[in-house]
Amino acid sequence: MERLLEIRHLDVVYVVREGDVHAAHDVSFSVTAGRATAIVGESASGKSTIIEAITRTLPPNARVRSGEIRYRGQDLLSLEREAFRRLRWREIAYVPQAAQQSLNPTLTVFEHFRDTVRAHDLPWRDEEIRRRARETLHRVHLPTDPVLAAYPHQLSGGMKQRVLIALALLFKPKLLILDEPTSALDVVTQARIVALLKALRDDNTMTLLLVTHDITIAAELADDVAVIYAGELIEHRPTSALFSEPAHPYTRGLLGSILSIDADARSIRSIPGEAPSLLHPPPGCRFHPRCPKAWERCRVVRPELYELRTGRVRCFLYDPSDPNRSAGEGGGR
Repeated sequence: MERLLEIRHLDVVYVVREGDVHAAHDVSFSVTAGRATAIVGESASGKSTIIEAITRTLPPNARVRSGEIRYRGQDLLSLEREAFRRLRWREIAYVPQAAQQSLNPTLTVFEHFRDTVRAHDLPWRDEEIRRRARETLHRVHLPTDPVLAAYPHQLSGGMKQRVLIALALLFKPKLLILDEPTSALDVVTQARIVALLKALRDDNTMTLLLVTHDITIAAELADDVAVIYAGELIEHRPTSALFSEPAHPYTRGLLGSILSIDADARSIRSIPGEAPSLLHPPPGCRFHPRCPKAWERCRVVRPELYELRTGRVRCFLYDPSDPNRSAGEGGGR
C-alpha cells in the first residue's frame, strides 16, 4: 500500500522567553493512502504541532529544527511557498482546530466558496462555483441553497463545522487533515460528524489524518493510531491491535481511564501525575515519572521505537536485547 505521507525525525520547538519548548521531538510515522490515521494524546502533547508542521501553519515563534515531511516523495518543508500553495487544498486540505471560528462573519457561505476558488486562480464562473459548492454541501448532508445564502452566525456549530469540511473537499484533495473535528460540539452533533467522516473514509478516494484527544473517536474512525506523549511518538499501530493489546504503559493508561456506560466505576483508573513540562522534559523516557513499570534504565536512557508484530512502540519492555523484556505485544513486566 502506498505511503502517501511520511514524517521522518521531525523536531519542532517554540522559542519563548524561558527557552525552547520541545513540542515535537524525533517524530516519525507514515500515513497509508486510503486509510484513516488518528493522532491521539493528552492536551498540549504536541499533536497539533505535528499537523501545523505538515500544513506549514506553525506560529511565528516555531522552528523546525530537523526532519522531513514527504508527500508522495516531495519534502513539503523544502518546497517554495508558491509550489506549496498550489499543493494545498488541491492535494492536501486542512480543517483547523476551532474551525467554527474560521469563517468570516461578513461573508455568506457562497462567498467563502468563491474566495477559495479565486485564491487558487481557477477560472470558474459563479455558476460553476455554485454547482460545485452544492455538490460538496450535499456530500456533508447540508441543505444547499439555504446554507449558501446564509452568514456564519445563522448556522449552528455543527453546520459550520460541516461547511468547513465542504470547503476542504471542494478541490477533491487526496489527503484531508482535521484537527479536533468534534471538539466544542454537543454529543448529537459529534455523532453526525463522526458518521460523515466514516463515509469519507469508506469511499476509498480519501485519506484522513485527524488529531483528537478523545481516544474513543479514534476507535470509531481510524484504521491506524499514532499515540503522542510529551512531544514524542510512543506507539503507532493498527487500531484493532492497539485497542485489543495496548503495548505502551501510557496507552494502557489512556484505555484504562475510559468510562463506558456499563463500566464499574471502581475499575476506572486515571494516569497518576501530570505530563512533564516541554521546556524541561525529563531525561530518558519522558513517561517514566508516571509509569508504573519504570526502572533505572528508563530514567536515564531514551528508548528507541521497537518493532512489534503489528506496529512500533517506544518502550524498553519490548527491547529485544533485554532478556527480561515483555512477553507478547500486550504484556508487561
